[in-house]
Amino acid sequence: MTFSFEAPGTPAPWTAWPKRGKPPVGFQRMKAWQVQLQVRARMAWGARDPLTGPVGLRFAFYMPKKAKGDLTNLVKAAEDALQGILIQNDKQVVHLEAAKTTIDRAEGLTVIWLTVEA
Repeated sequence: MTFSFEAPGTPAPWTAWPKRGKPPVGFQRMKAWQVQLQVRARMAWGARDPLTGPVGLRFAFYMPKKAKGDLTNLVKAAEDALQGILIQNDKQVVHLEAAKTTIDRAEGLTVIWLTVEA
C-alpha cells in the first residue's frame, strides 16, 4: 500500500528549545508547520489507526527562496509530526528518501508518501 498527501506551508526544520524562557522563533515556526502537517495528514488518513509495522517514507520539501533549513532537520520535524497519526513511532521507518528544492513562491509545500514495507 502506498499513501500520499500534500501540505501547504513553508517547511521548517527541527529546532531545539531548552524549555527556559520564551521559545525561539525557529521553534515556533517548526511547531506551526508540524500542526499544518498533522491537520493535512489527519484529513487524508481519516479515522484509520496509525500503522504499527515497518514503513517507508518519502518527502519532497518545496522551499521558498528565503526559507532555510537543512534536509536532515526537515525530515526529523516531519517524522515527529506524523507520529500518532500515520505511524506509531518514527522507529518504524526502514526506508527513507528526501529531497528539497527552492520554488519561486511565497509559500512552500511538502509532499509525503508512505509505503507499507514487507
